[in-house]
Amino acid sequence: MIETMNEVLDKVLADNLVETIANMNEEQRDKFVDTFVSKWPLLAGQISFNIESNLKDVEVKNPALRLDPNKKAYIQKVKQEDREVMSVN
Repeated sequence: MIETMNEVLDKVLADNLVETIANMNEEQRDKFVDTFVSKWPLLAGQISFNIESNLKDVEVKNPALRLDPNKKAYIQKVKQEDREVMSVN
């Protein structure tokens, strides 16, 4: 299958956005979330639901990610797993 230019650009945009958020510190993420929710509350809710659904799927496929989400190790583990998955693709 040949990807169109728009499909390639969509993937690049999504990847860049994910990396930008992943590289934010906690204060920056909190500000991002507050701004996002205040400007786009319905979209924020939809994205939050989609993220939760996808996380459930990831946890089923990889039980090692069932760590305490309130601990920093969880965030680091998820980032490490994501990078490993991305490097395989």
